[in-house]
Order: sequence, then C-alpha cells, then structure tokens
Amino acid sequence: MKFLLLLLVAAVTVFAADDHSDDHDQEIGAIEKKLMHLVARGYALNTKLDDRNDPARYKKSKSMIQRINKIQPSNGCAHPNHLNCDRFDPQCVNILFVCDGKKDCRNGRDEQYCELPFKEGDKFRGEVIFDKCTSRQPKTMDLNIRKITTELQGYTRVKASFDVDYEDDGREGQATLYTKGMYWFSSKTLHLNPPEADQLGFYCTFDWGNLDKCVGLVKREASAEVCAKFIFKRTHDHDQDDHDHQEHHGHHGHQGHHGHHGHHEHHDDHHHHH
Repeated sequence: MKFLLLLLVAAVTVFAADDHSDDHDQEIGAIEKKLMHLVARGYALNTKLDDRNDPARYKKSKSMIQRINKIQPSNGCAHPNHLNCDRFDPQCVNILFVCDGKKDCRNGRDEQYCELPFKEGDKFRGEVIFDKCTSRQPKTMDLNIRKITTELQGYTRVKASFDVDYEDDGREGQATLYTKGMYWFSSKTLHLNPPEADQLGFYCTFDWGNLDKCVGLVKREASAEVCAKFIFKRTHDHDQDDHDHQEHHGHHGHQGHHGHHGHHEHHDDHHHHH
C-alpha cells in the first residue's frame, strides 16, 4: 500500500513540474486533481488499515461479529454475517455493506428496503406471547425510540427505553429500562443490548409489508436462546390517550380495593453501558 502511495505522489509531482502547452493545461489540471484525490484516499485507507491492527479494535470487531451471528440465521452463505443476494443466483455480501449507498449485489438487493421503520419519538406497545425469563413477567410493555444516530450510511445506532407495568405481590409497579443498540438493515432487526444484569437482549424484526409491527424476541445473550416473545405495534396519539384513560380507571378501582398506590422504578443509562 505504501509503495503505491509513493508512486501516486511521484506521478503528481511529475505532472506538476512538467511544462505543458496552453492547449493541454485544462486537461492536465483535471488529471492532477484526480491524482491528488487518489493520494488523499490512499492515505486515508492506509491510516484505517493501521488502525485495524490495534488489538482493542480487533477484539471489539470480533464481539460485533458474534452479535451479528446471533441475529442472522443460515441463508446459504458460508459465513452467517453475510447476505445471500439471490438464492437462484447465489452471491454473498457482508451485511455491513447492506444499505451503504453502493450496490454490491448483482441484482441490487443490498440497496433495497433501506428506509428506517421508525423515527425518534415513536412508541410501540408489545403484548406478550410467552415469557419464560423476564423477572417482572409483564403482560404488556412499551418500546420508546429515544435517539437515532447514523454515523455512516447503513450503520444506525439507536437509544431506546422500555416502560414495563407489572405486579409484585399484589402491588402495581412500573419500571423504565434504558438501553441502546443497532438497527440491522440486512435482517430488518432492531437489536438492543441487555438493559439489566440478567443479560437478556432484545431483537425486534420488522415486516416490510407492515412497518407498524415488529416481532420482539428476548434472548439470553450467552446462548442466543429465545425465552420470551412479544408482538409490538406502533401506537398513535389517540391509542395512547385510550390506554391512559383505561389505566386511570383501573388504578382507581385497584386503590379502592387494596387501599394503596403502586410504586415506580427507574434504571438509568449508566447501569448498562456496553
């Protein structure tokens, strides 16, 4: 790489030093500009290659690949962190290249469906299908999209929170769990890191036929075992008003019978930075 960079620099120097006629000045200027652009890109690439040799970065990338492997089922590719562009015309591309603005699949599949299915402020209400592992055993919980950051095209970080209503020994409670993670365009899946010490990760997969719905799976991060399932649907303002109205009447009835209020928990971001 460094040898090629030296050649490019030498070429630019020759062009700059050479005496050219007026007829070719414009053409030579354009060539010099392109060469300088190539030199700049070459140096940037060389710096990135040097950075990748850093042991800490290697360890982090290895951890990311393991997480990707848990998301992606086998699809005909030798590596589970690859997308098969077409089962009839097999071609595998790394899922990190999906929705990066450049077509890598011959059929362009890696650049299809590149719209985020949610935005900041969106809320999804989840109803339990089964739950064999969460400590609170909620019947419903709300997923809130708090912040979306796209550092590179196709590389989208998400900060979110869960509002969980539950009962504990006959008393009503609510917990707000803060978490963060990634949205993977290749599998249309929002992966959120475990918000608590139980190491239960969250994966919600969207269906492009209905972007108001995603299937949420709770997995043990160590084994990738699915231990809970929720169906999440996007809520709108009037849906939230109806839910709050029902909760208000429910709480009054509950207090009249038991004679006490529920309690509230908060779990802050610093409890689960990954």
